[in-house]
Amino acid sequence: MSVTPLSFSSFVDTTDSEQRWQIYNAIQGQTGLAENVTVVGSLPAGSNAIGYLSSPSSFTAGQQAVTASAAALPSASLTTGVVFTNGSSAIVYIGGSSVTSSTGYALAVGSSVGLVVAQLSSVYIIGTASSGNLSYIGS
Repeated sequence: MSVTPLSFSSFVDTTDSEQRWQIYNAIQGQTGLAENVTVVGSLPAGSNAIGYLSSPSSFTAGQQAVTASAAALPSASLTTGVVFTNGSSAIVYIGGSSVTSSTGYALAVGSSVGLVVAQLSSVYIIGTASSGNLSYIGS
């Protein structure tokens, strides 16, 4: 995901409808972000908040066996992303449907990594052999 920086003065005037529109469009273009952000039209007295992130209503957690064949994680909708922890005895490679030990992100034993994805099943894992489990938790 790439984010295009917006050019604003030293502050964002939330009464300026053009700036609000630019912020909304910048957020709207980022998959998975727009539905979690609300831009308010004006600031309440004594506040500097221009919006808020909604909290997820649920989470998913589990473990996936690591094998020498690429495997998709189970289906689960996510709004804020997922954290993976390698609980296996060897490196686990994380990527898309064509992940291999040459192309995947190498997650060392005992290490964790977070990803922002909308669907858990879009993530695939592979190891060099059956070596344990990859744990995940996301919302």
